Order: sequence, then C-alpha cells, then structure tokens
Amino acid sequence: MTGQVPLFISAGIRHCGAVDHLGPLFGLRGWLLDTESAAPTPVVLRCAGQVLATSETMMDRADIDALVNRQTWCGFLIGWSRIDRATLAELAREQPEATVEVATAPDGPSVSAVIDMPAASALLDMIAAAPQGDRQPRFAEANDYLDIRAAGLFDAAWYMAREGAAIPPGMPPLLDYLRRGESAGAWPNPNFDPAAYAVAHGLAGPAGALTDFLRRRNAPPALPVAAPGRPTRPRILEIGLDAAETKLRAMAPGQLAKLVAEAERELAADPNAAETALFLNFARRIAGDDVAAAEAAAAFLQAAAESTGTVEPGILQRLLHANHALHERQRGPLTRRIYQLLRAHGQRDRIATMRLLEAALDERDLTTAGPLARELESGGLAKAEVWDALALSRYYQLAGQRRRAATLLLAVPWPAPTPVAEAAVIHRLLECEAPEEAERRLPAAEAGEPVEIFGARLRIAAHRRDHAGLAALLAQERAAGLPDWLLAEVMFRTAVPGALPVEGPGLRAVRRLAEILAARDPTSPRVFHARVHYLLHGKRWAELGALFERIEGSELSRERETLLRRLEYLCHVDDAEAAERIYREHFRDTALNKWEGLTVMRLLSELKRWEEAAAALLAHVGRGYGFGGAGHMGMRIVRKAGIHEALLASVAEASEHEPDLESFIARVREDHAIVQTARALSASREGGRRGRRYRSNWILDASAEEEEDEHCVFLCTNQRYFLSMLTFLCSFLGQAPQASGRIFAFLDRDVPRHWHGAVAMVAARFGRSVELVSEPEFVPEAVEHRVEYGFFAGGSNLSRAAYFRLYAARWLLANHRFSRAAYIDTDTICRADLSGLFTLDLGDKLVAAAVEDYSPDVVNAAARNNLDPTAYFNSGVLLFRFDHPEMPAHIEEAIRISEQESERLVFHDQCALNIAFQGRTAPLPSRYNFYLRPSRERNGYIEDGAILHFLDKPKPWDIIFDRSYREEWRVWALMLGSILPQALYVDIFAQANRD
Repeated sequence: MTGQVPLFISAGIRHCGAVDHLGPLFGLRGWLLDTESAAPTPVVLRCAGQVLATSETMMDRADIDALVNRQTWCGFLIGWSRIDRATLAELAREQPEATVEVATAPDGPSVSAVIDMPAASALLDMIAAAPQGDRQPRFAEANDYLDIRAAGLFDAAWYMAREGAAIPPGMPPLLDYLRRGESAGAWPNPNFDPAAYAVAHGLAGPAGALTDFLRRRNAPPALPVAAPGRPTRPRILEIGLDAAETKLRAMAPGQLAKLVAEAERELAADPNAAETALFLNFARRIAGDDVAAAEAAAAFLQAAAESTGTVEPGILQRLLHANHALHERQRGPLTRRIYQLLRAHGQRDRIATMRLLEAALDERDLTTAGPLARELESGGLAKAEVWDALALSRYYQLAGQRRRAATLLLAVPWPAPTPVAEAAVIHRLLECEAPEEAERRLPAAEAGEPVEIFGARLRIAAHRRDHAGLAALLAQERAAGLPDWLLAEVMFRTAVPGALPVEGPGLRAVRRLAEILAARDPTSPRVFHARVHYLLHGKRWAELGALFERIEGSELSRERETLLRRLEYLCHVDDAEAAERIYREHFRDTALNKWEGLTVMRLLSELKRWEEAAAALLAHVGRGYGFGGAGHMGMRIVRKAGIHEALLASVAEASEHEPDLESFIARVREDHAIVQTARALSASREGGRRGRRYRSNWILDASAEEEEDEHCVFLCTNQRYFLSMLTFLCSFLGQAPQASGRIFAFLDRDVPRHWHGAVAMVAARFGRSVELVSEPEFVPEAVEHRVEYGFFAGGSNLSRAAYFRLYAARWLLANHRFSRAAYIDTDTICRADLSGLFTLDLGDKLVAAAVEDYSPDVVNAAARNNLDPTAYFNSGVLLFRFDHPEMPAHIEEAIRISEQESERLVFHDQCALNIAFQGRTAPLPSRYNFYLRPSRERNGYIEDGAILHFLDKPKPWDIIFDRSYREEWRVWALMLGSILPQALYVDIFAQANRD
C-alpha cells in the first residue's frame, strides 16, 4: 500500500484525482480520472489496512471536464450507508486515531486529499449522526448505480451490444441505462424486461423498474406496530443516542407530536431542563424541522453549561455536524451561537473555527477575529484548504496586512476543488489589489462554464476597463442572473465620474448594466446605489427623480448614504432649498466622512457660505481626508475664506492623512506664497514707492494703421484670463515662421489700465504689434447675459468675457475688411506655424470649428436646441469667412440669442454660435484645436497639436493643475516672466489664481 495518486493532471500520468469534499451528514466525495480509459474506476475506503467500503467513478464533475475538454464521469461518492460499521467500530476501539483514506484498490495507491480526512473514531461518530444520510434524493442515481452493480443485475457487455450506438462516448453503460435506456424499454440483462415488470407491479412506466425489483428483493421485515397507549419519552442521556433515535423513529407521527408539545411546555417553564431540550432537538430533526432542532440544541447547550456541566462527546459531535449542515443552507446568528456554545463545551473543529472567523469579519470585529485567525492558522493550514485561506486572507486585509492577505491566496493550488471556490479566490485576489494574479487563475472562456467563473470573468473585465469584453459578457443572457453586489461593482467601475462612456462598447456595457439593474428590486441597497451612480453621472435627472420617489418612505430612503445621494441630486437640479434642508437636518453639526464632507463643501461653496465651508474643510483635513478630483473646489474655499495659515497649521497637527492630501497641501503652500507676495506688492504700491510703479505708456496708436491685411487673429479676455492671454501671445509670436496678419485683443472693463502696457511689452519683444480694444468700444451699454452655470454645476459663474467673441466679431466686420478672421481662446498655447489655418478650404460654409467631445452634457445641449450632437462644435478656435455676405446676419443672430433666449444656452455663447451657424460649419482639423482635459487619463499624442486647448478646470496656471501637461504652458509663462517687470508679473499671476 504505497504511493499516492497525484492531484494534478499532467503528461505521462495515468491516474490523478482528489478527495475534495467531506459531508458530515452523507459521506466523502471526490474525483479519480483514468487518462487512458473511459471505463469506470473502482475506489475503496480503507483504514489501517482494512477495507471499509467500495465505490466506483460514475458521477458528473463539470470542473474536471472543463480542464480536459471532454466529459469524464470521474466523480465518486462513498456514503455512510455503505461503510462496514462493525469493522469501523473495532478499529475505533483499537486505533481511534488511525486516519481513513481513499485508494484505487485494497492495496493500491491512495488518492490525494485536499481536505482533512477523519480518524476512525471521528468517522464512526459521523455515521452515528446520520447513518443513511447518503440515501437522500440528490444521491439517488449514484446509489441505484452502485446497488445494481453490487447485485450483479447489469450485464454491461450484453447491454453494449444492443444499445452501444446510443450511448454517449465514454459514459458508463449502467449510467446510460439509468438515465436513458430503462425509460426507453432497454433490458439490463437477458432475463429482465423493465416494461413487463412495470405493468405487473403497477409502476407508471419502465423507469425505475430494476431498482424497484432490487428494493423488493432486499426489503427487511415490516416493523412491528406500536402497542396502543400513552407514548413514553426516551431518556436520551440514559439509553444512548442510537437507541433513542431508533425509538423515536418507530413512533407514529401523532404520538411524537404529543411528546413534542409536552416537552415544549416543560422547557418554557424550566429553560435549564437539559434532557428536555435534547429530546426536542432529536424529535424536531426527525420531523425535518432543522431550524427548530437547532434552537433546541442551543437551549440544551446553554442548560447543560448551567446545570449538568459536562456533556457526552458523542452528543456534542452530533450537534456540531448538524450545525455544519444547517450553516451551509442558512448561515446566521443561530448557527453562530451554537458554534460558540459548543466551543464553551470544548467541542471545536476547523470548520467551526473558520465559520466563526467569517462571522466576525462580516461585522469587521477584529478583536474577536484575531484569536480565531491565529487558532485556524496554527492548526497547520493545508495549502489546499481554500475556505480557510479565504477567511484568513480577509482577516489580514482588514488588519492592514494586504501583502500577507495576497500571499495566502497565491498558495491555493489551481484549480480550486470547485468552481465556487475558484471564483471566491479570484474575487479575493481582486479585493487584495492583485488583478494580474486573479486573471492568471481564470481558465479559458467556454460557453458552458459555471456561472461563478463567468461572474469572476466579468469582474476582471471591469477591473481592466475592457469595455469590449464587458459588452460581450453582459450581452449573454446569464448576466441577468448575477448577484446584485457584482453587477453594482461593475457599474461603479464602468461608469467612472467624468469619463462616462458615451459611445462604442463602453456605452453598450453601461446601458446593458442599467437595463439589468432596472429590473431588480429598487429597494435593494446595492441595486439602488448603482442605479443612482449611473443616472447621476449620466445627468439623467428625470429618471433619478423617479427612482427617489419609488423608494420614498422605505428604510432605504432614510439611510445616510441615500440622503447624501439625494443631496447631490437636488443640487444638480438647482433645488437649493431642498438641498439645504437635507444638509441642515442630517449633516450639519455631525462628523462627516470623506464623501459627505466633499458634497457638503461643494454645497456650501455654491451657497457662498464661506465661513461654514471653511469650517467643514478644516474638519475634513483634520481627519486626514484628501480631495481626489475636487481639489479645485477645496482651493476655492481656501482662497475665499482666507484660511491658508489655519489649514497649514491644522495639517501640521494631524498624525495621519491620505496620500492625495499631500499634493493639496503643497498647492495651498504655493498659493499662500503667491497671495503673500501680491499683498506685499500692493502695500508697497499704495505707499508710493516709485520704483514699484508700473509703466502705462505702452499703448499703441491705433490710428497709425498700415495697409489692411487679408486676415486677423483676435482674442478676448478679462482680468482673470489676462495672464493666459499673455502666455498665448508669447507662444503665438514666438513661433518662427509665424502667420502674418493683424492681432486684436478685446479687453473687459475689469482689466486694470496699468496692465495694458504688458501687451505692448510682449509684442515689442517679438517685433510685432497687438491692437487693444476696450469693452465700451465694442459692447453696447446695459447688455446683460446669463453667466450662471447652474447651482452645483462645478465651479464659479462664467465670465462675461465669454460673450465678447460675438461682439468682437461684429466690431471687426464693421470696422475692417478682412477675408478671414481666427478667434482663439486664451486658455491655449500655440506650438506651430498657423499659416495653414488661414488657407483651409471652407467650401460654402461660413465658419470652421472642431466638434466637441461627445458627452451627456453635449447631448443635453444639442437636444435642447434640436441640434445634431455629433456636429456640436467647440467655440475655442473659430475661423470665420468675413468676406461672405451672409456673415453679418449670422453674427447678429448669435448675439440676439445670447441676449434674448438665455434659457436655451447650456454652454452659453457656444450654444448661441451653434444655433446661429447650424448647417453652415466646416470641420476644423483637430490639430488647430487639440483638446487637453485634466480629467482624462490620456489626452492623445500632443505633438500632433498646433494649438493646445486646456479645456475644463483647473487651468495650467492654477496651482492644482496636473503637472503632466503643465510644462507646455510653463515654458511661455517663464518667458513672460522674463519680459515683464517682476511686480507686474506677480500681480497678474496672483489674479489668475483667484476665484
């Protein structure tokens, strides 16, 4: 009896297999594969050289089939009812610690075990707890197969000669007979006709005829009828477990019910009646009420602890095994309490310890979990004990030891014993932030793979942001059957704030997810929050409002996270009153977590309640929280409230904080230095120090015009964007060769007069001229425009100067005779010769412009104005055909819309231009308006851009701008600093960084 069947399938190995499941109530299961033959393989259960039971491989094992890419029928069951109990009892007396093992023959090699195999004494106790457990319906086919084979009633060769063509390749002939042949009337041997037997014995059909014959042949004598009279309750602690169970099973149901009712009354009167509680446990289990039996078991264990003190080990072990079985079906407080009571009586095993550890981890109770984890690990954790490794991994991750958590999982052999276990390992690796290791465990995709593996595959695709893979997986029907938690996580990972997919497979994946979730119960927290996330970031306000109405009055509607989401929604739809009410009733004067703090700060900043916002920010930072993508909002509060010094002092006192808080604090320090410098310069200027005064005699004489050029470039700016206009001019004039033509700068009235000279200084540095036009010259008095973005829309109000491009175009048309005019936003950098811009072929179109990135905002703006969202253009760079006779009328129409129909303007002047020039716009090559967005992970190959356009906030001159793309702007900012006097440069720079 030497050697061992290996666990892994590999070249040159004929037999491989594993014992991978121990069911305390039914038996041992596993698989044994003969790689050279499809015939069933015999297996035996032996202990200390004695054979206890025999079986054969004939059960389905889909996980092994998937590995070898064929059906194997290699599974086996060794049930308790098949074990030689007399031989086992003798071994348990003489060698109680001898371990049982499964082998290929009485003296053949043993089969590898990935579970803890029981000792002889433990096995005897398991059988005593459930001697016929394997005779339950789910094992009927296996038992029928083994019973018929043992009885010699099936002639395999005779059956194959007649039915061989209909038998699937590799299927055991007897299994085919049970599954198909008998129902079809096929004979198992030359002497038995199933159809005739069914007629003779009143069966519904030939199916089951041979099994019925075998049962009748082997039926024991009928049990004697109990004598009439009052039934007596067996004293279990006196007569023993087996005798008590036999007596209870022999009782008529009515008799047993009377005894149970009497015992329940006694236990209610005396909760410490241990014998009564034990009887109820037996009786309820026999009646099939496992939950009631467990409640009685808990009562017995509690009573025994307070009265009898010690309990027979056999009783404790039986209760333990019954609790294992109940926990597998419905884990909860009851089974956990029984495990704890059993531990108090000294009865414990690996499974109970692992399950108590899982329960403590569910409650994030590390105090309780710690000793359990150490006990489980010190017991010699077998590397193949998947569930132990999973539980310990969860513990170490919660304890902050992520590397240790991942290491435990990496030691689990591949594949795990079952698809459920394998999927659990993959999920845990993802939670330990080891996606590469998780993906390496994933088998090749197959149409019939278990749903657990399918779910793991979907989750990995979400982690990788593989939109094409996600869309393909979600399109399958079985995706609708995945659990809420998994679908919710995939939604959160796919619908990324600021980067919601708007086209292609990403859009299909998100829509399919939304469709599946919409069919689920809306009061399920995971479903609800995933749907809110999708609708919130997709700006689908009507659907979001309807979803909140559906849960109104439910427990979910009163949860703090739901209230926070509702606060966000109300702010987005401009319901400031309702938003403030939720804040006042549920969040003000309470400790806020990170996301609550960010939302509340955004609300308070939009309400311009800077003192409250500052207090919230200081508390937020004091708890060590960072700002993520909301750093711009945080800087706005710091500047408006003037709390630079208080914030820096608060951080200095904090002991721990998130990594992204470091970068925010660095920006605060940098901003503080700028503010202090600007204040010092302002104070010295007020003091009349002549050395600090700015020169203001640099304004060019506009009357000294030369001959009219064919084209021009014009810019518009206010005080905030004056710095960016100067850096653009440095980049534009600094390129050689550069486009000729005249340059105009249209200035808001808020630009200080002494700043005007800065434009001339920059122009003179490059030997060019820039003509300045002040607001009163080109914008009529008393003109008002909508400048609000809408409550809680992510930033301060729009500058009035955004509308200036419309009036500047009208002024140029009225005062000059250019054939082409290029308008360029000031938040840009020129990095190439723009001569080609003015020679673009516009055909019969009036203006050339670059199409906006397709997004929910663009769709909303286009839908409100009946525009094509795929043709909606960005107004940052525009090439006008000023020589076209229709141009003045279209400019006037854009101005009229901006002044009189502000309700149509989602993107303000840009919407007005899109409406006025609908159908008259030619595409502008992207190199002349190359978008750079801070929110993107990748912005494309910027070397392709002739004009880099810094869209969205923050801007490159802002302290919190992403430094990955700042250098393109910084080069020209440094050049500007070398041109302007230091005091003037610092003053302009400081103004650009003020909200």
